[in-house]
Amino acid sequence: MKIRQLIVLAAILLTGLAAAAQSASPNYLHIYTNGSWVVLDLDKVDRLEFNASNMVAKDKNNAEVGTYPRTTLQTIYVDESKTTAITGIADETAAAAAFTYDPATRTATMNADGNFTIYSVSGTMLLNIPQVKKGETVDMQSITPGVVILRSGRYSLKVAIN
Repeated sequence: MKIRQLIVLAAILLTGLAAAAQSASPNYLHIYTNGSWVVLDLDKVDRLEFNASNMVAKDKNNAEVGTYPRTTLQTIYVDESKTTAITGIADETAAAAAFTYDPATRTATMNADGNFTIYSVSGTMLLNIPQVKKGETVDMQSITPGVVILRSGRYSLKVAIN
């Protein structure tokens, strides 16, 4: 009888741990520079340093994560408003492709003006970049590897980020 109770308790604990691990979603720093968006995972960036000519993102070991010329910086923000408001995935053939995704460079290039949003497969919004212009790119090098849903307008694309 006690073994059965221990097995049930262990199953409940493992389920709780798995749910907690899935609910922890990263925050991203959005940087608009040189006509494109760069996204940095804040779990990997400990500080931003500004010198006379550059903004340097560094990790907790003081190693450089990225350098961006100050004269090209236009917008920097963090969107911490996580939602689960995804209402559905449009078939990629049902809407005009609002962007193209290149898995080799992990970038999306906008084919039309609009918001660019990334969702987890559970529907949690990971990031939202408003008003991305046609021709601009979104660099997703720092997005946590896994399957995500890229969306702009009515166009959605499920991709595996390596």
